Amino acid sequence: PCLKYWTDGRIPTLITTYKRPEGMGETPELVHTLLESLVGGGGGAGLWVIELDNPYSADDGTFNAGYFMTLGSQGQLPIHADLMYFEIYQALRKKGYPFAPRVGYLDVNADAPVSASNADLLAAVAEGAVRAARAGKDGCDEATARDFARSVLDSTIGAGAGEIWAKSAWRRPTCKNCGEGYDDAKWHWSI
Repeated sequence: PCLKYWTDGRIPTLITTYKRPEGMGETPELVHTLLESLVGGGGGAGLWVIELDNPYSADDGTFNAGYFMTLGSQGQLPIHADLMYFEIYQALRKKGYPFAPRVGYLDVNADAPVSASNADLLAAVAEGAVRAARAGKDGCDEATARDFARSVLDSTIGAGAGEIWAKSAWRRPTCKNCGEGYDDAKWHWSI
């Protein structure tokens, strides 16, 4: 909602991202891809400033900040973020990122394993894929959305992960206010 408000109002927005050791977090290159898929680049709107590295870094560049400035957007961002899922999914896959968890955030325990045995992770990824497949006037039926979620899980977590999710009865609790699933109520309600 914030990015939509800022782009609709053509409010200059500074975004920073940090390159940290051992690939932790999203790299400036990944954030660049994400922002460019959302707002476009150049032509009087979208990304105006792209600085992936800067001369002020620590530990020989291991810690380094990327900077981006946006002004408006080359297209209008939709009100519902799920409508952008496929564009973001395709852009991030080209950069080697496994999936777009949701157009928002992935609310799962960071210490839990990234594997088909992590029911919370499977449910979170599947939830985003199902919601995205059903979003908008071109959305598909529930069965097709679940098939898409299975294929996203198989390509992300590993072969068979989609089937494990489909056969599981585990579903994340759903927020009565926003309709999104969550794993930790206190964390979800804080944002």
